[in-house]
Amino acid sequence: MTSIQSDWNQEIVDHFGSDIVKTKEVYVKRMSQDYFWYSPVLKKQLENRYGDCVITPRTEQELTEVITFAVQRRIPIVPRGGATGNYGQIIPLRGGIVLDTTKLNKIIKIESGAGTFQAGVKLGVIERTLRETNQELRFFPSTYMKSTIAGFIAGGTGGIGSIEYGTL
Repeated sequence: MTSIQSDWNQEIVDHFGSDIVKTKEVYVKRMSQDYFWYSPVLKKQLENRYGDCVITPRTEQELTEVITFAVQRRIPIVPRGGATGNYGQIIPLRGGIVLDTTKLNKIIKIESGAGTFQAGVKLGVIERTLRETNQELRFFPSTYMKSTIAGFIAGGTGGIGSIEYGTL
C-alpha cells in the first residue's frame, strides 16, 4: 500500500471515533479508487496508491474538525463522492485521508432554477426532488444515480444536454 502510514493513524481514531474513521486495509483500498483502471496508462501509474484511512463526516461540524485536524498535522486529504469518475481524481497519491462526503447529503433549499446542497447529495435524489416542483436537471450524466453533486462538479460535469445547456 503506497501511503504515508504515520503516527497519526491511532490519534485520528481516538479523536473522531471508529464510527466515522475506518482503517481496515481492504475497505481503505476500495474507497481509495475510482474507475481509473479503464486507462492502461493510469492503471499502471495509480494501481498501488491508497489512503491511510477513510473518514465519513456526518455533519458540517465534523467535516470542519477533520479538515482542521489534517491541516494542523499536514496530512493530505482527498475528497470522495460517488467515485464514478475514471480519471483517477480521487486516488490519494501520498496517502492520507480519503474524505467520504456521502453522509453530507442534505438538500438545503431549492428555488426556481437554483438550489443549495451539501456535497454528498446524489444527482438522482436532486432530480427526483426537482420533479416534485416541476423542474429537472438540465442534463443527465450516465452516472446520475450514484454521482454526488460535489464530485460531479469537481470531475468536469458532462452528460446528455451539456452541449446545449453547459455545466451545472
